[in-house]
Amino acid sequence: MGAALPVLLVLVDVSQRRSFFVCLTDYVDKIILPENVDYAKRRMKTIHVPERNEITATHLETPRYYATRPKLYAAFQKFGYQDHELQYVEDDNLLETCERFARFLLRSDVWHSCRS
Repeated sequence: MGAALPVLLVLVDVSQRRSFFVCLTDYVDKIILPENVDYAKRRMKTIHVPERNEITATHLETPRYYATRPKLYAAFQKFGYQDHELQYVEDDNLLETCERFARFLLRSDVWHSCRS
């Protein structure tokens, strides 16, 4: 799946009008793989959806974060790329290159999309 693409499993209790979620991307990486690296060979796997992961009108911060996660990963990739590129800039071009990179980063919508 890749860490930048969150896949959410949503469990809905129609009779109680409640819903819960778990991020399968993180669940596989942090819970299933440490338990059993050969989990994909099994026919079945039980997924535990924590009750504290209830989706309510007042508890949307975590699902909202997952929606912005690909943008955050892209931004960190850009930061790393720019840092790498700065290692090879001649001293007389360093300030100009830093300013160009900064202007690009400040125009990015990642700064607005991650606010709750």
